Amino acid sequence: MPAAICLPEMPGRVFQGVIARNAAGLLHPGLFVSVTLSIPRATPGVVVPAGAIIFNADGLRVATVDDHGIVRMLDVTIYRDFGTSVELRNGLQGGEHVVVNPPAGLRDGEQIRSADSGKGGSDIAGPDVAATS
Repeated sequence: MPAAICLPEMPGRVFQGVIARNAAGLLHPGLFVSVTLSIPRATPGVVVPAGAIIFNADGLRVATVDDHGIVRMLDVTIYRDFGTSVELRNGLQGGEHVVVNPPAGLRDGEQIRSADSGKGGSDIAGPDVAATS
């Protein structure tokens, strides 16, 4: 069955499609369904643990740690929230190390270390730093 799809956001444009039944007759008019579309994105977002997101007067940020243990606070925008993790629209490139559940007093430029490293700086336990994907 042919279908014409019109969108209020695109007046005058009509998109043509076809509605079909499956051979077993399991699908029929009036059913509510979920549809998953596989639409490739040119640049997939970076996914971080939800506990890495800092929300304060400065907005949404993530604390990253470089190879020298220096913290950098980066502004981020959330694209999708998966509950235990979030996909970022921007702010990180991927491959960064982020601080998960950062202490309230953590500041940009501060040097941190693992609790077992024995060097100066604030203690951040190893499991609290995660790599982005």
